[in-house]
Amino acid sequence: MSWQPFSLHFKQVYEEGFRYLDRCGEFMVHCVEDMNFISGEIQVTGAKIEKPELGIKAAVDSTDLTVTQEQPDDGDDFFEACEGLSKLATELFQPKGIWSNGFAYKAYWSLPSPEAALKASLTLGEKYETELGKMFGMVPSHKHMDYFFAGGSFELRVNLQPVTFERVGIARFNADFRASPQRKEQIIRLNKKADRIKTGVAHALMLELDLVEHEPPLPQTLRKHFDQLRKAQDTATKLFKIS
Repeated sequence: MSWQPFSLHFKQVYEEGFRYLDRCGEFMVHCVEDMNFISGEIQVTGAKIEKPELGIKAAVDSTDLTVTQEQPDDGDDFFEACEGLSKLATELFQPKGIWSNGFAYKAYWSLPSPEAALKASLTLGEKYETELGKMFGMVPSHKHMDYFFAGGSFELRVNLQPVTFERVGIARFNADFRASPQRKEQIIRLNKKADRIKTGVAHALMLELDLVEHEPPLPQTLRKHFDQLRKAQDTATKLFKIS
C-alpha cells in the first residue's frame, strides 16, 4: 500500500470584491464559453461551477474563490482551473487586494478496519505516547498529529489522523425525454464524475498539507506556490510510511 491522492484545494481570499454583484454574470459566461465549465447555482451570496468529468468544483463570491478536485491525477487540470479562475475573478471584480492564497493536498492510506487505522497512526512520528502511557497507567490507542511551520510570507500545516468514510454516495443522472441538447450533454458530463470516483475505501489514515501565502506579491506567483506544495507533498509521503 501507499499514499493515494484524495483531493486538491485552492482558496484565494481578497478584499472588497464588491463588483462580484455587478459582474458575476459576465464571470459565468467566460467560465462556460471560454473555460468549458458547467454552470451551477447562482445567487447574490455566491456562484458555483464545475467540470464533473475532471472532479473539479469551484465557487466564488465577493470575498473569496475556492477550487477543489476529487481524486486528482497529476494536478495539471486543477492548477489550470485555479490560475484561469483567479485571473478572471481579479480582472472582473477588481478587489482592493489579495489577502491570501492557499493550496492544500489530501492523501489517504487505506486500511482494512477502524482498529487498523488507529493502530497505524501510532507507527508515525516520535513515540512520546509510549512514555506518557506508562505515566498515566494506560495504553495509547491512536494519535492525531498536527505540525505548523512558517517561513517568510508562507505558513504550512501538516496533519495526520485516522478517518472513517461513513457514507460514500455517487450520484448518477438521467436526462428528461424533453431535455435540450445542451442539458443532455451536461448529463453525460455529470455522469462521468461518477465513473472516475474510486470507491471501496472505508477506513484510512488521512494526510493533509495546507500551504498558505499571506499578502502574495503582484503579479501573483501561483505556479511557484503550487510547486512548493508538490515538493512538500513528495517529502511528506516519503517521510510518513506506515509499517
